[in-house]
Amino acid sequence: MIQRAWHDPNFRFTAIDENGNQDTWVVYAATAEDLETRLEELDYTHIQIEPYDFQTWQTRAQTAKTRVAAYYQEHKNVKECKLNEALWGELKFHLFELFGGKCAYCEHPAVRVSGWGSVEHYRPKKRVDEDEDHPGYYWLAYEPENFLPSCNLCNEARGKLTKFPVKGQNARKAADLINEQPLLIHPVLEDPRACLYFTEEGKAVPRQGCDEDGQLKAEKSIRTYFLKRPGISSERRKAMQDVKNEINVRSAVNFLSIIKNIRLSKQEALHGRSPYAGAVLDELDRSLQKLRMELGSEEED
Repeated sequence: MIQRAWHDPNFRFTAIDENGNQDTWVVYAATAEDLETRLEELDYTHIQIEPYDFQTWQTRAQTAKTRVAAYYQEHKNVKECKLNEALWGELKFHLFELFGGKCAYCEHPAVRVSGWGSVEHYRPKKRVDEDEDHPGYYWLAYEPENFLPSCNLCNEARGKLTKFPVKGQNARKAADLINEQPLLIHPVLEDPRACLYFTEEGKAVPRQGCDEDGQLKAEKSIRTYFLKRPGISSERRKAMQDVKNEINVRSAVNFLSIIKNIRLSKQEALHGRSPYAGAVLDELDRSLQKLRMELGSEEED
């Protein structure tokens, strides 16, 4: 799990996917040319790209927020209001692209899970497992800051679903959010690597040296996001070994020094599309530390 920045979508495209279906999505890209290249990598054809004003989506979202707020104001004893899932569903492709085509939680590549996964609400929109009387964070149902791309494994079965543990009480209205203390990592609003660590075996554990709150947040996130599900540690180990093999190949032909190649791989993991980048970054840090000890170097990254 690594931090990714939010960008408003600025393009809309229509194209034919590899199965012959026509898709229309909004997405962020630096340029139309970059987007076209990315879509070709995903085996899209007949690509048509046009500029997109995200304000059009935000206006519709604001209308939906107002309707939901009015509903809950009128039906105080009703726990659930029908929500427009299609509205946040329009951002699914965009969210996965912001996270390099991967799940925001486990970093499993989206194309390797059922469909494209789903738009997950960080704060659950309809109910909260830890507080059976909580109506859910319905006022955040259409708030992009509350959206994260999730693979089906993380958002179903033993995954997150409607869990949202906090330290103290769950907020029940927007004004209370400022005092709420979530115990789950939000990989846009904070750096997961501050408290989350991946061992050489690929296991997710709290990072040594982080404070008590960070330890607790790591533990809760590992459990709630099901980051120890069967088989995932071996997948992380493979991703770590693949990157180390690439470094060895680069260094063998004297393209750059091995330390520079490790740094290059770190940048690629931070900004690229390789799976399990959080685990890869921790493995590369261990490799750097080992090299420095062998060389007696104190050079900083």
